[in-house]
Amino acid sequence: MESLGQDGPNKTICKVMGPEMEKKSDLVCQSVTKKLSEGNNKGNDGAAIEKRIRKTTDFIVGQTIQENGRLFTRKDETSFLGTLLSDSGHLLNNLAANQIQYEIEVEKLVIQQLNSILETLWPPILKEKRNLERCVSDLDRIKARLLSVRNSNALAGTGANPGNPEDSAALQREQALQEELCEVQNKVDSSRDALASLMLQFLAKEPEIGRIILTYFKVKKEYHAHVAEQISDQASQFSSLIDSCAIPVYGTELKTHLSKYGRIIAVPLQLCVCRLIQLGLEEEGLFRIAASSGKIKHLKAIFDAGEWGRNTLLQIEDHHVFAGALKTYLRELPSPLLCGASYETWLEEGRRSGQSSSLREIVKRLPSENKDNLNYLFQFCHFLASKSAENKMSVANLSIVLAPNLLRRQDSPEASLNGISDSQMANCLVANLIENVDWYFESPNVDFFDGVLISGSSFFPIPFTSHRRLGPL
Repeated sequence: MESLGQDGPNKTICKVMGPEMEKKSDLVCQSVTKKLSEGNNKGNDGAAIEKRIRKTTDFIVGQTIQENGRLFTRKDETSFLGTLLSDSGHLLNNLAANQIQYEIEVEKLVIQQLNSILETLWPPILKEKRNLERCVSDLDRIKARLLSVRNSNALAGTGANPGNPEDSAALQREQALQEELCEVQNKVDSSRDALASLMLQFLAKEPEIGRIILTYFKVKKEYHAHVAEQISDQASQFSSLIDSCAIPVYGTELKTHLSKYGRIIAVPLQLCVCRLIQLGLEEEGLFRIAASSGKIKHLKAIFDAGEWGRNTLLQIEDHHVFAGALKTYLRELPSPLLCGASYETWLEEGRRSGQSSSLREIVKRLPSENKDNLNYLFQFCHFLASKSAENKMSVANLSIVLAPNLLRRQDSPEASLNGISDSQMANCLVANLIENVDWYFESPNVDFFDGVLISGSSFFPIPFTSHRRLGPL
């Protein structure tokens, strides 16, 4: 008796398609297309594109950043931070538009092409697959019935008596089921062949599908390259913008500060001196009496933020705040103004009184920026000391308060003068330089306001009338 084992629909389909072929089909038809379509196909007309752009994270963040930038530029159109934020927001908005354009390209060149293949080939495959499942189910059902009839006939001894009507009817039922089985088997074989043919047609499209997937990565590469180029270009502009903005004044090397602002005299040194002259030098204890630390910090912040030209300095009328801010600037310079020679050499000159040729040679060898600023400072101190009858700040008193801010060991920037002896010699050195400033610096007079504009409520640095040396008074 022939075998009537049942394969089942799934097992039969696997025989036709093969497990690997079925996995490939499901992967392409379901996973790839579905994943690529997520977030896409939301409309490509003008209004739909605009709506899609506005929903991106880059656009939302960009709008927020731009709004914050406008808060700064409303108060000051030249605001560095306002400009930076506005440009950053604009960049993010462009990136959002590029993202949607990229998604549209993927929809057009990848998803639609895949769908075109799948919509043509996959529905017939699914239809034939369902037909094969029905045929196999029918085949298994008939096999089961035929097996049952054969078992019953065998138990009843059917066929032993051909003339018996009951035996004849039983054999006819078995014969009918056998014929039906052959008919359904033919349908199964035909469906298998049809499904195999359709699957082979589908597999013949593998190179085309591969090219579509490759197109996806090419589009993705171009998108990321364009984004990288946009960010790189904007980053270069940001770098230029950052380089052009104000840098902290306090704690910055003198040469760097002067170069940044195109100055001969450091901004805090000159503006503090000019403001002190405006307020009057008769105030007692200038540079000796301490001002409020909070007010000095506020003035420091004005200088560091580059906000000295917004009527801010004219609003401060406390002499000691400007004197304290000036001393702080000198003290916080990374390299002291009295440099060039060694610490010990400077102190040795403090032992000499009167005009010293060796000290004059040391002054000549100073870097030009140090020499200019020391000359400016000592000329002012000389002028200030001329009013010592009112302000009680003689040359000796000025040297005591200024020397620790002008001279310190280079190998220990945080250290001040060492011991009483060092302090005394440093005081004598500074006093000598103040008293004989014209002789040591060979610049008899200084126009303290050269390079400063005072107009109405404005008070800020302007280009100097002379290029290297300070002009005469």
